Amino acid sequence: MNNWNLSRTNMVENQIKPYGIKNLDLLNALELIPRELFFKTSDIDRSYSDQHIFLTSDDQDCETRFVIAPVIFSKMIEIANIKKHEVVLDIGCSNGYSSAVISHLANTVVAIDQGENLTNLAQSNLYEASIDNVVVVNTDIKDGYKEEAPYDVIVIEGSVDFIPDDIVKQLNDNGRIVTVNVTDGIGKVTLFTIDNNTLFSKIYMEVSVPYISGFKKKNEFVF
Repeated sequence: MNNWNLSRTNMVENQIKPYGIKNLDLLNALELIPRELFFKTSDIDRSYSDQHIFLTSDDQDCETRFVIAPVIFSKMIEIANIKKHEVVLDIGCSNGYSSAVISHLANTVVAIDQGENLTNLAQSNLYEASIDNVVVVNTDIKDGYKEEAPYDVIVIEGSVDFIPDDIVKQLNDNGRIVTVNVTDGIGKVTLFTIDNNTLFSKIYMEVSVPYISGFKKKNEFVF
């Protein structure tokens, strides 16, 4: 039988901390939240491995979803510098794990994904984890969720070629967006900040993360 408490401790001590993650609230959340609870039996043995885990979905016309590897996800959340009073939009929440972690840092999390089965799974997982400050919404993720805007922080859970203007407009003044921005075929963990209606970016590191659907440019053919 797996000792999941030990697995969580090992993830934090042997994966997260050596990568330079120092935010104590984030480290506590990672060690507290039962990551294994969010994965099906077929994936549960990999739930604490340092790799992206792809999920299967029964939703038609819904692209494959994934949970970002713990180290990369932790770095993204640390640089977002989420405060206890803030409202966060989690785009591409998949099985709800990312929103669970963010919920320990923020006041409220609006978690969005598309597909009734997937969002029901996220909601069920969060309920089982006794997390009550996350609202899960089934919607087209490339539009964000303006109904609860503005947001202090927006987390986009995957690689992107661009960030739609409609999503940028859902930020508070001095809000932040964290994602993996792809330029010249290279993914980079990037923090976007807005000041006086101008978007600024700061690159932190190169990573390999799958694209999140709706945020990849279509291939263009040149004749």
